[in-house]
Order: sequence, then structure tokens, then C-alpha cells
Amino acid sequence: MGTIDIVIGRVVMIHIDDSVIGKDGRIDVLRIRPIARLGYYDYTTVDSLFEMIIPGENERLIKGMEGER
Repeated sequence: MGTIDIVIGRVVMIHIDDSVIGKDGRIDVLRIRPIARLGYYDYTTVDSLFEMIIPGENERLIKGMEGER
């Protein structure tokens, strides 16, 4: 039987290299290709990006998806 470890932490500071910031001021996710855990022994990287606009005019919901700037 295996063991399971869990790490819980709090991010107190980050650094983002200017070379991965796009012209729009957002992180260029396709450039950094982050790794995502899928389950089992499977992982993936981000190699495509698409946008889904929330229908309607709920400003709080839309602002939450875009993030604060």
C-alpha cells in the first residue's frame, strides 16, 4: 500500500518574468506552457487557448472572470 502526502501552503509573493507578459498586460499562457495534473499518472501542458464569453450583463460575474487590474 502506498502513502499519500499533502502540502498546504499560502502564496505570499510571486515573480513573473517580463518576457512572458503579453502586449495586453496579461500572462502569455501559451508561452509558459504550464503543467496540469490530470489524475492517475497523467499530466498535460497548455498548448491551445480559447475564450468563452459569459452571456448576459452581470457585471460582478464578468469582473470576477477577468480579474482585478
